[in-house]
Amino acid sequence: MISPHTPPGTKIVCINDKRAIAPIKKNAVYTVAEIVPVEKSPSKFHVILVEIDIDITWQTMTDAKGFSLHRFRYLDLPRSITDLLNVQPVKDDADLEETIV
Repeated sequence: MISPHTPPGTKIVCINDKRAIAPIKKNAVYTVAEIVPVEKSPSKFHVILVEIDIDITWQTMTDAKGFSLHRFRYLDLPRSITDLLNVQPVKDDADLEETIV
């Protein structure tokens, strides 16, 4: 699941499209526009997606501004990136200091 601190522009994947009011699709990739607290329940948050315009009437009727966080997870890194990390491990600060000296 994504967190309330997920920054705008983060790519996420829908993992739950059951009973969604607006058309989101399971396994589809979306982009976070922003994460906002639910007005009547400040401990809960909704994610607003770049790709889907939420109808203003729907917002005022349900006091919601987006989709529940539990519907999404972070997009996995492409295998080409994770393979690079396995081939060329990241150097720690001590290794970098030796290289500079």
